[in-house]
Amino acid sequence: MRPAITAVVLALPIVLATLLLGWIPIAERVDPDTDERRPLNIAEAAGEGNAAEVVRRLRLGEDPHRVYPVRPHIIQPPVTMTTAVEAAVWAKKVELMDLLDREGVILGGRTREDLVCLAGDIGAADVAAYLAKGRMPACEPEAALDRIAARSANDDQP
Repeated sequence: MRPAITAVVLALPIVLATLLLGWIPIAERVDPDTDERRPLNIAEAAGEGNAAEVVRRLRLGEDPHRVYPVRPHIIQPPVTMTTAVEAAVWAKKVELMDLLDREGVILGGRTREDLVCLAGDIGAADVAAYLAKGRMPACEPEAALDRIAARSANDDQP
């Protein structure tokens, strides 16, 4: 009788692990919210602060300067059209901005200044300081935020 109990005790973790591994793909297909949690493009990934997904999408060739539709919950409801670099400012993560900078995504000049102003408009002081690199541009309050909100208002996409 003892060898049978030992065999069951030894086999039980393997059987449970196999069942669990088999259940994961089924649960992902059954869960209707799974797709809603995945970023649909590089701008959504950046807005969520998901650096790994941003890099993956960069490697796949998604343009971080193209304007993409983003779902309202990613950034904030009035903003539904943005670039990945703008969305990354909303993530308020200096590490993400540094990653994009090292990837050569954050261009100098006017693009960087616009991002500094946007960071100031949304209260991301650390991101603004990182992007400014000691040269804070003269920003008209709320102008960068208004420009992006106007772009979103002029587009029907979600």
